[in-house]
Amino acid sequence: MKEIIRRILKEEYKKMSSLPKNIIISIYDDLNITLYDFVNSKILGFVGLSISKDGTYYFPMIAAEKGFGPTVLEVALMFCHPNGLMVSRDGDIRGDAFNIWEKMYHRDDVIKETLPLKDKKFNFAIITGDDDESYESEFDKMAEFDYYIEDGFKENILIYNTKMSMTPSKDYERLIDDGSLLDHHQIYLDGRDFFTLKYNYE
Repeated sequence: MKEIIRRILKEEYKKMSSLPKNIIISIYDDLNITLYDFVNSKILGFVGLSISKDGTYYFPMIAAEKGFGPTVLEVALMFCHPNGLMVSRDGDIRGDAFNIWEKMYHRDDVIKETLPLKDKKFNFAIITGDDDESYESEFDKMAEFDYYIEDGFKENILIYNTKMSMTPSKDYERLIDDGSLLDHHQIYLDGRDFFTLKYNYE
């Protein structure tokens, strides 16, 4: 899974404004996003989301054809507005995959909300790989944060603990509207199959 995410996020994305009219965004059950070519009946990208009790979204499933991965993620950021999209709390994202989140963090058109240190979901799993760490006091948590700051990991930790979203664009709305009459349940099923194939064989 890490290799799929790493490969997808390294690609230069195709802007939504440049996509041909045969490509649409399909949203099913408020948790599944598919970029779909309805003329050629082809899945171009799929994101399966999860959502926490506070409304924050995470993306446990993502797959895309070459060149469409970053586009699908941008769509997901718009879909998750204003709640926000985050890296999973187990820190399961590495290397080049994390670089795109850093770039998003520094983009002016991306809305960002960094969790406060006292938030239970604020953790250091991006560094440690451990999301079950418990602390006797907020002071102990701050002390660990200070330790990682000294090692140069402050920005990585802050980016990892940041919710991101984007204001939906006119192109995003158009791509949704263009597919309004399609069978979104079937597109979702095809998207899940697409993800399974990508996950198991690439």
